[in-house]
Amino acid sequence: MQCLDAGEYETLKQFFGQFDGRKIDEKYAEPLARIHARVFTHKYALPCTCSPKEWKRFVEDLKSVYDTYEGA
Repeated sequence: MQCLDAGEYETLKQFFGQFDGRKIDEKYAEPLARIHARVFTHKYALPCTCSPKEWKRFVEDLKSVYDTYEGA
């Protein structure tokens, strides 16, 4: 697992500040997938919107990383 860079942290901060726990705003889909791929060192892939389990996992993974920066 890699550390977040400053831009990734800011993107996650904005995302989690607006995220209602259900729907991912389309403008965040690609950035979240790219951050997840880099931080968790896997090939970039944009999950299908018909695959909520995959998106849920991405968001949970990123929330865990983000929370370490927030001291939660």
